[in-house]
Amino acid sequence: MCTPPCWWKAKRWPRPCGTSGPSPRLWPSARKVHVALIGIGSIEPRLSSLRRAGYLTEAELEALRAAGAVGDVLARALDAEGNPLDHPLNRRVIGLELEALRRIPTVIAVAGGVAKAPAIRAALRGGYVDVLVTDAEAAVAVLTLEGAMVYA
Repeated sequence: MCTPPCWWKAKRWPRPCGTSGPSPRLWPSARKVHVALIGIGSIEPRLSSLRRAGYLTEAELEALRAAGAVGDVLARALDAEGNPLDHPLNRRVIGLELEALRRIPTVIAVAGGVAKAPAIRAALRGGYVDVLVTDAEAAVAVLTLEGAMVYA
């Protein structure tokens, strides 16, 4: 079992974001898994699990949005095309790297709701997801963002 990514609150080391963060000893094991189950995060303050966990403030979420973020995978902010942002907040994440996630044979992502459509699209465009578990409304919204013909 692997723990989720963790954010460091301070810019200087080694002050962790919480009392129990991910153990670096687990990362080599995480790189060897055949199936990963992940969530796709939103930068909307009311939906952001990173804000609810206290890792990011609303001001930091707004800074990510202003820099072009539409959501996150493994706590790393992504732009609309699924590229990780070159942003100081992304450099504070401790955990499995996005490139390592791409090398896992089957990555299953769970995310739903129309508000998460831009983040879901970014995760798909970035090549981080092989299987998506979502609801009909989110699926239609993602296809609409792609300019696809949608027959509901």
